[in-house]
Amino acid sequence: MEAQRRMTPAGRYGVPEDIAEVAKFLISDAAEFITGTDIMVDGGLFSQIMKATDKKEQPAKKETKPTTEDTKNTKSK
Repeated sequence: MEAQRRMTPAGRYGVPEDIAEVAKFLISDAAEFITGTDIMVDGGLFSQIMKATDKKEQPAKKETKPTTEDTKNTKSK
């Protein structure tokens, strides 16, 4: 749990009041044009987890040397 708190851009655990504030906004007139969407109330944690997951899943780039065919194509242009 501590690792999650450190990953959270907000720098703290969420509290019930965080959810309540979003709910209050959503039932207010100011939110009348909001429909059919998910609202993440997580202090930014989900985006940080996705970034970390993306980095782990990307294969390492392999360096390739030009082939004889590549150099022939470059010279003919």
